[in-house]
Amino acid sequence: MATYKDCLILAAAFLQLDEAAAFLRPPGYSPDAVPDDVAAEVETLTMCARLAVDEAARDYVRLIKTAFASSNNKRLYFSALDQNLTGVADVRRDGKRVPFKLRQGFIEVKTDALYEVTFAYAPQNCAITDELPWGNRIPPRAIAYGAACEYCLINGVPGEAALWNKRFKDALAKLKTPLAERVVKRRRWIL
Repeated sequence: MATYKDCLILAAAFLQLDEAAAFLRPPGYSPDAVPDDVAAEVETLTMCARLAVDEAARDYVRLIKTAFASSNNKRLYFSALDQNLTGVADVRRDGKRVPFKLRQGFIEVKTDALYEVTFAYAPQNCAITDELPWGNRIPPRAIAYGAACEYCLINGVPGEAALWNKRFKDALAKLKTPLAERVVKRRRWIL
């Protein structure tokens, strides 16, 4: 399974941040043994990778989860779902769909009860050694493109950021395309 660290190593290589890339490679990341300037680069790259993962989760390959929550005053508070909620797909009570309304900070339901809520979420701040939330569905290279884009934007290089952003969006767009559409059709010979 790919980790944030795998994405950071690729992004550092893309951006020619050789010291950061060398530091992130095995034998292992140790925050105590890093010079301050390299630590700052690694921290910035980490933040950029988190931003790329967040964008991918919100706009391209949604993360879906189902959880149970009890309503209080006909409200299911987002905080009870224990995630960075980005949308609600379904609310069920005793296995049956129930009508609901999204409000600021909560889901409004008709009665107080235990509900099963299916929702989309964005990952919360993750450690450098954590696995990417999609497993291997999104390759680390795609997230590294997004991290490189964010890094260039932060450092005031918009031309290069546009290049990395295009690569990031193209890589994620390919994931949304069904396999049947990616296959080249057989050609016919004209005689």
